[in-house]
Amino acid sequence: MKIKGVVYDCGLEYWPGQKLREISEEQMKKEFELIEKELNCNAIALQSSLNERLIKGVKVALETGLEVWVVPRYFNKSIEETLELLKSLVKELKNFEKERLVLCVGDVISLAVTDFFPGKLFCDRVRSLRIFTGLKSLYFQIMGEESEDWYFRVKDKDFLLKNFFESFVSKEKVKEMEWLAKAIEKEIKNFNQKFDEFMNKLLKVGREFGGKLTYCAGDWEEVDWSQFDLISLSYFLSCNNWFTYAPTLKMIKEKFGKPLVVMEFGGFAFRYSSMFGANGWSIFDRFEVERSEEEQAEHIERQFKLMKKAGVDGCFCFTFLDVPEKVHVENPSYYKEDLDMGGAGIMKLLPNNTLQPKKAFFKLKELYSQE
Repeated sequence: MKIKGVVYDCGLEYWPGQKLREISEEQMKKEFELIEKELNCNAIALQSSLNERLIKGVKVALETGLEVWVVPRYFNKSIEETLELLKSLVKELKNFEKERLVLCVGDVISLAVTDFFPGKLFCDRVRSLRIFTGLKSLYFQIMGEESEDWYFRVKDKDFLLKNFFESFVSKEKVKEMEWLAKAIEKEIKNFNQKFDEFMNKLLKVGREFGGKLTYCAGDWEEVDWSQFDLISLSYFLSCNNWFTYAPTLKMIKEKFGKPLVVMEFGGFAFRYSSMFGANGWSIFDRFEVERSEEEQAEHIERQFKLMKKAGVDGCFCFTFLDVPEKVHVENPSYYKEDLDMGGAGIMKLLPNNTLQPKKAFFKLKELYSQE
């Protein structure tokens, strides 16, 4: 594994007015040194919704000797607003040495912006995305696909609905299913066309940077990787891809012949969270759960071994510390008092505003030290 990294939140605004962690350059430097020397990382992915915080993070991180991946995440903005913010960021980044810099022009950006899925806020669009991916999965299963993983799909397959349904439903029902599949297919095509147009605009802005470019893709986004220097994915292991996680990564790497980096993987500190992947935060919101730092650590190890098996070139654990409202409370009277369980941080924030490593921190340190 050439790239061993962790995601670092410089200030993510998932919703307007969200509380951001106040952090000085001195404190940031100490945490970056901890990431490099204690966690055994050689790279860091800086995420923020604010350009000034990203630039501050880049400056400090380059001084520590880390390779720096810059990941702007402009939530709840329009496509045009996003492009303008990226232009401003690129203008600032051009002043830095490019040798240890990688620019990620977006991170699951079709979910971040307001133009693809219904919902004013990010959390609302997450619900809309689940409907979209559910319909997309249904479509490909109807069309004869055995796997829900996006790179296993075979495009332009013959329409199999009629043969599939005629044996046990009426002809009227077959026509209804044909209508449903065609409607879903139209939505998928519309989404892909709009996404491709947006990516081309992002690339045009990103190329002004003059250094390495990538994009962090979600599994519902189909990216033309020929235009990027590196392939990057947000790819969490869950019950949905338990048996296809490593084969999917291997297939992507072989298909495109470029360095492949899993830019977001990780877990949550409650029992059975490994089954839910990146959706662990929403499970925490809806169901009472039991704290288990062991679960998070074991799940990180499980994913890391699968990535190695697939021949992945690098990875970034999500995340060093989650958003500041997710404070850890010992022995809570009600589970939601310990909001840290609903966060993916490998460090926990205590009520006195100090940080403490979780078992996942030491597990990741162990894994990275073996490389």
